[in-house]
Amino acid sequence: MGASKKEAIPSTFDGVAEAADLWDTHSLADYAQYLKPASVTFKLTGRVHLLAVDPEIASQLRAISRAYGLSPETVANLWLRERLASESKRRRRPTRAA
Repeated sequence: MGASKKEAIPSTFDGVAEAADLWDTHSLADYAQYLKPASVTFKLTGRVHLLAVDPEIASQLRAISRAYGLSPETVANLWLRERLASESKRRRRPTRAA
């Protein structure tokens, strides 16, 4: 069946399930005439820095992260942030003369 005999894509759906039902039984290729170019812009704001971690530390971090219901990356970042803040405070303390 050619694209000219297809009905237009609905402008709205009653939910994700209804949209999924349509695309489970139809091919987007049959509706090319109804598609509009999309303009997408985005700004990448974060970077990922990979650090080598001892396997035993990684294993413990994964176990603790599961207990907290967080990712190991989140727990590691929280702990590193705490430690760095502590180190920063320690370095700012004036040293006492002997």
